[in-house]
Amino acid sequence: VLVSDFYATAAVVGSLAVYGTKTLGGTDTLALGVGALLTIALRLLAMKFQFHLPRVKNLAAAPSEIAKQWREGRGVKAKKVKSGEK
Repeated sequence: VLVSDFYATAAVVGSLAVYGTKTLGGTDTLALGVGALLTIALRLLAMKFQFHLPRVKNLAAAPSEIAKQWREGRGVKAKKVKSGEK
């Protein structure tokens, strides 16, 4: 959700705008308006310009497997990347 589409990221930014507006003394109506407009604007810009968050490359295993191994205290060794590779 946080990588392929920008929905969750726009929602987080919008909610932070609501919080910030309220913290700075704005009314509920103003805070909700600012948050909604920012969320919608970010989502529309993401669709128009095809915004995507960066993806993690060269993981040694699936994220769930890495987490499982860390919980078990085994850790995961990172893949070696040849120089010049990304």
